[in-house]
Amino acid sequence: GSLWYQGQKLTTASLPLIPSSSVTFLNDPYSYGTNYASMTVYVSDGIANSRSFPLVIDVTHVNHNPNATSGLSSYAVIGSQVTITLSGTDFDPGDIITNASITSFPTKGQLYTIGGALIQTLPFYLNGLQVIYKPFANATARTNDSFLFNVSDNHYAWSSAVAYTVVLQFNIQTNNPSGTTYEDQSLPLVFTDTDALNLTTTFVNYVYRLPYHGTLSQTNSTLPYPINNSAPFNYTPNQDFYG
Repeated sequence: GSLWYQGQKLTTASLPLIPSSSVTFLNDPYSYGTNYASMTVYVSDGIANSRSFPLVIDVTHVNHNPNATSGLSSYAVIGSQVTITLSGTDFDPGDIITNASITSFPTKGQLYTIGGALIQTLPFYLNGLQVIYKPFANATARTNDSFLFNVSDNHYAWSSAVAYTVVLQFNIQTNNPSGTTYEDQSLPLVFTDTDALNLTTTFVNYVYRLPYHGTLSQTNSTLPYPINNSAPFNYTPNQDFYG
């Protein structure tokens, strides 16, 4: 701990004389205990000093509010659901994060308890730290949704609310092939598609815009047009083009 006088922290150089009988003791953060600190004290009238005596300080524990973890995020596939684990921190020795509550709703989906019950009232106190997010069927992929939550410790002290972000995505994802080639040499493009919901293993990729400085081995006068994944699909740069 430390001693303070008129807003200034006292050091060894500022002792032994303090021109006041009023000083402040400040314990170290998140620490407490019996016989926490001790010092030797005497008083003076400017002429003579009293006999010195020990001063022992006890610090009583005060519970501090926890902190909800900010910046958390998850991906959610439209047409499915994702289980989200909320979290927080508590610097008090022995304290743990036990529960969370929902303090605002998402706008592009709904929240459910782990038992499957739709959350319809606010604030909603979870039994634990997990919640289920399910996007609406008409939600737009590649956009973000969010809701607010806070957490409590085992002494029922609650944190301030922070946002949890959910990134919405299609169930079907492609690898967006890219690569490097040399002048006047073709570059094979191979698509690797996956379905997060395992609804299909058959995929069709499309060309929506033609390259500015080259040609494709599969062409069509009408855009967009499907790519035949069973045939070679190559990009060839224009003659002498590089960049």
